Amino acid sequence: MEKVGIVCNPKKREAKEVLSQLIDWLLKKGLEVSIEESALAIIPRKEFACPPGQLAGRSDMIIAMGGDGTLLKASRLVGRSPVPILGVNIGSLGFLTETLEQEVYAIMEDVVQGSYEVEERMVLEAILQDDAHRFYALNDMVFMMGESGRIVEIVLHVSGEYVCTFPADGVIISTPTGSTAYSLAAGGPIVYPRMDCILVTPICAHSLGVRPMVIPSNETIRTTVRSRAEDARLIVDGQESFQLKSGADVQIKKADYHIRLVKPKAKSFFEVLRTKLRWGGREEDSASGAQS
Repeated sequence: MEKVGIVCNPKKREAKEVLSQLIDWLLKKGLEVSIEESALAIIPRKEFACPPGQLAGRSDMIIAMGGDGTLLKASRLVGRSPVPILGVNIGSLGFLTETLEQEVYAIMEDVVQGSYEVEERMVLEAILQDDAHRFYALNDMVFMMGESGRIVEIVLHVSGEYVCTFPADGVIISTPTGSTAYSLAAGGPIVYPRMDCILVTPICAHSLGVRPMVIPSNETIRTTVRSRAEDARLIVDGQESFQLKSGADVQIKKADYHIRLVKPKAKSFFEVLRTKLRWGGREEDSASGAQS
């Protein structure tokens, strides 16, 4: 490990102090530092500035400092590159960004010594019917209406077989990583992040017979959006938005690459569920139940 790239959300209140201290620590370790240039708003150190498109090529690892949105941004910058990402949470819930700011130095000590684990996460690829547009998501692809707020009609096919047609506020197609994001809020299941599957979660479906589905990752989902207005949209990881014409087909399948996340040794997926989502009630309740 010789070169570290940093993506930081400059709007976080603690970002300036945390980022400044981290840069100094990395330099003392003899590491080369590159900072995605939007962070210059809070750290005017132009000698470290790096255009977004060049960050992965200049880095052996990328630290994403902020919330989950910052890590998703980093995943887009990394793309097909095998560069791993360490998510560091600054001042918000942050499910993907498991590492707290006070824990980053202990983890980076392990990284410098080459003693760390990397977890591969599935990515989704969306292809519009004209094949002129392709999008990639670590979390989810969301089909919904734009400013009109009207319902949209969704037609689903899986690997060429018709599944159903339903009116709804939209539909979420997500990875296991994205199962704890918008899909969970819409009533979808929690899925272990290393599972190989795709989730289909309707958003407020206007039918009692429509429920979330989990399908194998080797299937291809075709989503057709029908709307009276021309403001139906495909939203990718909450960061890209593309307008869809009524009747547009979008093919969604497992991408041919993974995003690699640095995994803190001391934390498990279930611990993060308990501490950040309060899954299963209070931890002390489960502990007392185990003793009784």
